[in-house]
Amino acid sequence: MALWVGGNRWVLVLLVLLGGCAVQGYRGLPAPDAVGAQACQSTLQDWQHQVMDSGAFEAKTTPVPGFPYLRVNRFLASFDLNRLNLAQRSEWLAVAWENARHAWHLEAANLGKPESDLAPLVTCAEAGLATLRVDRTAFLAMASSVDVPDDYVTWQRAIGLYPLLIPYVKYRTDNLFDELLTALDHYQPQFPQVVYQPNLESQYSDGQLAAVMEAARQRSALAIPRFNSDERARLFATFAPVWLVERRGEDDKIGVPARGEDGLVFEAQPVVYRILSYTRWGSLTLPQLTYLIWFPRRTASGPRDILAGELDGLIWRVTLNELGKPMLYDSIHPCGCFHLWFPVRGQLNPRPLDEISGERPAIGRSLPHEMRRPELSVAAGTHYLVGIRPWRQGDEHDADHSAFAGQEYEWREYESLLTPSPAGYRLFSPSGLVEGTERPERFLLWPMGVPSAGAMREWGHHATAFLGRRHFDDPNLLNRYFITPEQDAD
Repeated sequence: MALWVGGNRWVLVLLVLLGGCAVQGYRGLPAPDAVGAQACQSTLQDWQHQVMDSGAFEAKTTPVPGFPYLRVNRFLASFDLNRLNLAQRSEWLAVAWENARHAWHLEAANLGKPESDLAPLVTCAEAGLATLRVDRTAFLAMASSVDVPDDYVTWQRAIGLYPLLIPYVKYRTDNLFDELLTALDHYQPQFPQVVYQPNLESQYSDGQLAAVMEAARQRSALAIPRFNSDERARLFATFAPVWLVERRGEDDKIGVPARGEDGLVFEAQPVVYRILSYTRWGSLTLPQLTYLIWFPRRTASGPRDILAGELDGLIWRVTLNELGKPMLYDSIHPCGCFHLWFPVRGQLNPRPLDEISGERPAIGRSLPHEMRRPELSVAAGTHYLVGIRPWRQGDEHDADHSAFAGQEYEWREYESLLTPSPAGYRLFSPSGLVEGTERPERFLLWPMGVPSAGAMREWGHHATAFLGRRHFDDPNLLNRYFITPEQDAD
């Protein structure tokens, strides 16, 4: 894939567009005033060409056009950069630079280059950063370019008669979500269930949570709760779910996806991936704890099952309030599909539907505030979330769960999915999709503008609505769909 228009490269751009993929990559050449010398401009430009021409781009974060040593996600891009003071500008730049440096390391690995090849890039980046930290005019010039493209293809909607299909798609999605939410907690498993539970390591008490949250906020000029490694690990352990997975066959064993010489490979292991991200609630920045499990595939229910295909998974996310207590749970599959929301009782209420534009959010019943460790029931084959209840270790219902012994799962960082496999191949493509996981539904839903609907996606590329535009990592989702209850109704 390439974004450079010159020679025959325009053909690659055309092929990307015809293929329906949202274009990802370095946008534009390094700005002359973004680097300290002409040599640095050439160094950064050469790197961009190598990465894009070789298909080595890492798509989890987005480079700032003209400033390839800065990368943002939707949360970082959501700051009002015009209002930041010196300390806040320095922190924002440090985070954007760390994102870029990490992406360069991954791109070097994708290119098969040693990390030492990055030294000239780092030198040039540090020169540019030194200017942006102290020169507000230069910083604001950069800020005007900060943007994260959405994961929709507008031209597909234009020529695909999107407006005419809206009533049909709305009817189908509303019915599907109503069925999923109605079936929740009424699902009767037909096959044995396996319990995957976390190590019961030390957890935080309510008082400790409040203290940790306050200390984390104090570390940031931007009021972003910043946790050290031990605090982060204990937070994930405190709210870690127990997964109760119905097992019909090999497709229902959780594990580790990768790509080998002959395509996708999967190793069944009790592994849960974790991601720390942030969202906004009013003026507050709040942490979100995301837990992800993978399956080798979604089982076909028959020859015409348009949702079946290679690789599947389930994502569970916990949004904590300013005291470190859950205020919202939500869930999707790694395709961005089946987004379900569960506000915590007394913490959030859904906005009235007449205040919401676009696709109606699938908001389920409120969950009890004391439910720290939920038990998540997962259906065989479809891997739908079919049950949520508090887990009570040793309770009598545990004995009925499974003919299999329970398994303790291990933690892995989501970042481990971004490194090339031992065979040297990447799981995610430069567009943020997992090639080989395409679903037949993409042909039916092509006019809705979601590239390869149903395919697995990298973090930051989960478009979660067919009507309007919505992303799982949008930091304004809470404000968009919820309000504060007038009183705590426990």
